[in-house]
Amino acid sequence: MRATGQWLFVFLAAVTLSVTLMGAASAQTRRIALLVGNAGYSAKVGPLTNPGNDIKGVRTALIAAGFKDSDIRVVPDATRLDFKREVDAFAGRASGLASSDIAFFY
Repeated sequence: MRATGQWLFVFLAAVTLSVTLMGAASAQTRRIALLVGNAGYSAKVGPLTNPGNDIKGVRTALIAAGFKDSDIRVVPDATRLDFKREVDAFAGRASGLASSDIAFFY
């Protein structure tokens, strides 16, 4: 996909996410998020050029949708162990949420 196409996709996804979450969430709804953007992969896959920008765009959309900056965990280039720890910690935080709250993982 060309760079312009990638940005258009991220923009449309962010707008859709914003509209969906704003409609679904009230002021009392707790919202947490984990955003992981890994760019450095082995030579078989090769490095990715856009994950850092993707998680920045998603973070911006989440804040626009009412997420608190302090409730959004951004993890660029996590190792396998880091990834497992972050997902486990996120699952622990999410387990304390009510059914009307939102846990978002990207």
